Amino acid sequence: MKNSETKNSRLTKRLIYTIIYACLFISGLQVMAQDNDSIGKSGQVNKLFECTINKPFPGASVIVIHHGKILLNIGYGLANIEKSEPNTPLTVFRLGSVTKQFTAMAILQLYDKQMLQINDYAEKYFPGTLNGNKITIKNLLTHTSGITESLDAELAFTPGTQISYSNAGYNLLGKIIEKVSGMSYEKYLQENIFQPLGMNNTGYEHRDIKVKNSATGYIFSDNGSYTDTEEADVSGAFSAGALYSTAEDMFRWDQALYTEKLVKASTLNQAFSQATLNDGSTIKYGFGWMVSQLRGLKEVGHGGDITGFNSYIARYPDEQFTVIVLSNIEMRPPGPLPDAGILAHKIAEIYLADKISASKDHVAISLDPKILDSYMGQYKWINASKSWIEASGEFFTVYKKNDQLFCQSRVGDIEISAEEENQFFMKDNSTIKFLIEKEKVTGMVFDAMGLGVVIVNAQKVN
Repeated sequence: MKNSETKNSRLTKRLIYTIIYACLFISGLQVMAQDNDSIGKSGQVNKLFECTINKPFPGASVIVIHHGKILLNIGYGLANIEKSEPNTPLTVFRLGSVTKQFTAMAILQLYDKQMLQINDYAEKYFPGTLNGNKITIKNLLTHTSGITESLDAELAFTPGTQISYSNAGYNLLGKIIEKVSGMSYEKYLQENIFQPLGMNNTGYEHRDIKVKNSATGYIFSDNGSYTDTEEADVSGAFSAGALYSTAEDMFRWDQALYTEKLVKASTLNQAFSQATLNDGSTIKYGFGWMVSQLRGLKEVGHGGDITGFNSYIARYPDEQFTVIVLSNIEMRPPGPLPDAGILAHKIAEIYLADKISASKDHVAISLDPKILDSYMGQYKWINASKSWIEASGEFFTVYKKNDQLFCQSRVGDIEISAEEENQFFMKDNSTIKFLIEKEKVTGMVFDAMGLGVVIVNAQKVN
């Protein structure tokens, strides 16, 4: 009898421990489904990450926020395949170009403190800078400076006349922050953004400092395997892409953007508004944020792609709804798990199904075959990053098959459909605008900002 009681007692204790552990586990993931409908939606999100479940596979951390409440906060796949460590809401990921919104915020804080003006020229802070008398801080913030990937090169265009994504431009902003504040870029962000918001697991990456709970980044290979990028040094990305963070810290960042904790509301509104070019036309970029829409809803977001990682934050301010996806898989070449930008938008469509328009963002039209013929030929990237060129090749070809245009590169053949005479789109909502001068096609602008990639220019070579 005594043995039986002991056995029952042990079973009872074991059951209690199991229940406690389960509760803690669920609490740790913070899968906060508010009702059966939310549970159904989280189940749909799980299906997007099926390739990571119960497999030695990298993945992502995902957080979904609505009116300040966390609807979903969970990790998928492994932070480290070799050690079988899972991704969690506390896993640290490289942010890549999501860094730019923090750089822009620092500039806006200095503006609020009247320590600089948005329309100041770069030469005010760095006399002798090439074209510094033509480029304003606003040009740098909005990628309209004409700076390519080198500050020492001639401008690709007159500042303010067009947009071309520039990491070098954002690195110059980082140097301006240091010059004006008298602090290092890293220290300024820590003292004026991260610490005030309690973002204790966010910072600037250094090669010789190992950050606790950091995910290992992976690159997908053509043979189906993954290569880790643990030894990669990304500190050189500086104020254009060297920050790291967690999903939970990014929640704190997102919520602060509804307040005036960091800057005045009127100041922040500039960051969330489409910038205007010299000719009065607008572009889909503000200050460190892409400003577009998803099925009729205004979206303020940004993506990042850096060695071994890609990320995306998609905010829908009118609904106070946000999706953040931090992934430890590099975007190119593509693997079984979609990019963070694609995932973020699919998740947004799941939760905002009753808010978004049923119609697609792009509607295909038919063009005269002769017009399509004029776009055919070989193009060369003229301001793409090294990783972009390594993945897609320095050149790509536009060709026609059955009155349908395709882009051919190392990535493969991608169908493009016309929505205007010189504006085309892809199935992932990326767009291509062919540039025409004196009735001759001279190049194109490839806009993959909906995926959090870049705006890249290409020149037609034949």
